[in-house]
Order: sequence, then C-alpha cells, then structure tokens
Amino acid sequence: MITQVLPLGVTPRSVNNLKQFRDKKTPNRPGDYRGAFASGPERIIRELIGSSDNVLHLYSGRSTIGRIRVDLECEEATLKMSVEKYISSCSDHFEWCLLDPPYQIKDHDNLKEYADARALSGNALFRDRIRLFFREHVDNVLYLDYCSPTCRGFSRAGVWAFLPGYSWQPVRCLTWLKRQNYEMSLFDKKDRPAPIVAGHD
Repeated sequence: MITQVLPLGVTPRSVNNLKQFRDKKTPNRPGDYRGAFASGPERIIRELIGSSDNVLHLYSGRSTIGRIRVDLECEEATLKMSVEKYISSCSDHFEWCLLDPPYQIKDHDNLKEYADARALSGNALFRDRIRLFFREHVDNVLYLDYCSPTCRGFSRAGVWAFLPGYSWQPVRCLTWLKRQNYEMSLFDKKDRPAPIVAGHD
C-alpha cells in the first residue's frame, strides 16, 4: 500500500528534499475556490486515472475531472442533482469514482455558498448507502476527506495525507480503495468478504 505525507500543493514527483516542502506554497486558500481539488491531490488523481474515460465524480463542484460529474448547482457538473438521488437510480459501472464531499466546518460562513454543506462522513445512513453503491458499481474509489474510509470488498491501495500550509486547517486524506476479487454477502455481520470458491454456485 502506498502511504505518503505531502503538502497540499505538492506532489510526490516534485518533492526531492525538505527545502521544497518549506518553499512550496498552497495555491488554494480560503475564498479562492469553491469545489475543485488543490494541486497536490489533483495531480495524483490524474496520474492514477490516466486516460480512463469511465470516471464518475460525485460532489464534483468546479472540477472538470470525470466523464460524469454530479453536483447540485456548479456549471461544470454534467448532472445537476444530489448525490443521494444519483446513486439511488444509477445502473452504470465505473472504473473510477472520485469523491470530494463537503467537510464539517465550524465556521458556516465558509460553506454559505454551497447548495448542500452536510458532511458525508458524519451521516451513518448515507455512508451505508454509498458503500453499497461502491460494491455494486465501482472498481476504484478516490476519496478526499478528513478521514480515510474503508469498504467491504475493497482494500486500501494508497493513502496520501496532505498538510495545508496555512492557519489551523485540518489534514486532508486522499484514500484509494481498490476492489478485491471477492464475493460478498450483504448480510455478513463480520463485515468481511468471503473468498470465491471455484466450482460452487
């Protein structure tokens, strides 16, 4: 599994020594943006997905990554609707799914322009629904949040922790979840997949 800690505006290929960590400045500061990836996570995401066109981007905001981009109101979205509504009706399968959901921020002025400012990580019922969506429709997940989630049937292929270069901003984690070759029971209370056994129905 890949594990790295990087400044929010720096990528692995551009980091050769500690001086670069100190000299690089975070390009995205509060007020500069509403809903696009900072340069560090964006470059890693683009390197991972490569030339794949089969990419779904949930909570896409102003980002232009992904063939299907779901957001409530941003012009860059290809589908202007809630993520909850989209995943409940989706029948497609994707090689990659990107998520950069709203964070739970104490200063609500930072989110006053968002149509939906609820944090996914704090919504237990929706977490269950989106995990089920991953298992049924997605091969790889790239999730940027304050946490590093897991999902039955997937393993962490990489985790990048990004250190913002200003103020008291929390660390962001970009987690890569990769589908494993398992059959899963939705009623497995131990929350772990059963291996496929050849020759059995």
